[in-house]
Amino acid sequence: MTYVHGLPEVPADIVDLVCRLAGQELSSFRTGEVLSRAVESERIGDYQVKYADSESGTMSLTDYQRARLSVRFGGGVGSARVL
Repeated sequence: MTYVHGLPEVPADIVDLVCRLAGQELSSFRTGEVLSRAVESERIGDYQVKYADSESGTMSLTDYQRARLSVRFGGGVGSARVL
C-alpha cells in the first residue's frame, strides 16, 4: 500500500502563518513571558520542562488566523471509511 497525502508544495500563506507563529514564540521568549510561568516539573535527561498552566507553550492562533484557516481548509473534522 502506498499512501500519499498533503500538497506537493507548501502554500506561501501557510509558510507565512508558521513563520509568524515561530516569531510570536521567539518574541515571547525574549521578553521573558515564557520564563515567567511556574515550572511544574523538569527533567534533565533529554531535557523536558512542564509548566503549571494548562497550555503547552505560549503559541496559539489568533481569532483571525483561525478564521482564515477555517475558510481555507474547512472548520470541522472528517473521517473516511475504507471497505
